[in-house]
Amino acid sequence: PSWLYEVKMGATTIWERWNSIRPDGSFNPANMNSLNHYAYGSIGNWLYTKLCGLEILEPGYKKFALRPQLIKGITHAELTYESVYGKIAIAWQCEGGKITVDATVPANTTAELTLPEQTEMLTLGSGSYHYEYATKTSLEIARYTMETPLRVIMEHPVAQAIFRQYAPEFLSNPMLEYVKNEPVTALLAYGDSIKPLFEQVLAVMNQADKR
Repeated sequence: PSWLYEVKMGATTIWERWNSIRPDGSFNPANMNSLNHYAYGSIGNWLYTKLCGLEILEPGYKKFALRPQLIKGITHAELTYESVYGKIAIAWQCEGGKITVDATVPANTTAELTLPEQTEMLTLGSGSYHYEYATKTSLEIARYTMETPLRVIMEHPVAQAIFRQYAPEFLSNPMLEYVKNEPVTALLAYGDSIKPLFEQVLAVMNQADKR
């Protein structure tokens, strides 16, 4: 389970346990199982202040900073906050060789904006702003990597076809049953002679899933 698991299960607050509500919708019977638990709430603070970059500089957000950070594996993020002065909003996207940033600063406030991959700080008064510029940064990550469990790879039709063609003896190895839930990296610890084949398999799997 992960943060996204909770969201997909309908959570609007942070649970004490990752699996407080189980996949079948039933309540986890374990003790200490709150559905509104701030123990993991620091991730919320990270989402607001780092990923989206909103930081309070003066009481009531009379003055605030917007310093969104690019994070590998996350290609876009958006935040809105209803302050006492009105709506503060920041949205960024890094895809296709381009970064876009949209910001909204409410009346009678000031924002200090630092755009991703830029060093200059911009001081903004109330209004809406749009920025767009080129980048060489790619935040996308492959779906299948050397950290993917062997079980997931072996169940993929493309991988099965490649192994049958180039390493049929690998598929028939009875030891696979004992390592099927381990990532490929753990398997390679016993010998990396098969690493080039796995690199080929993973590349083809990722390409196949894009289609």
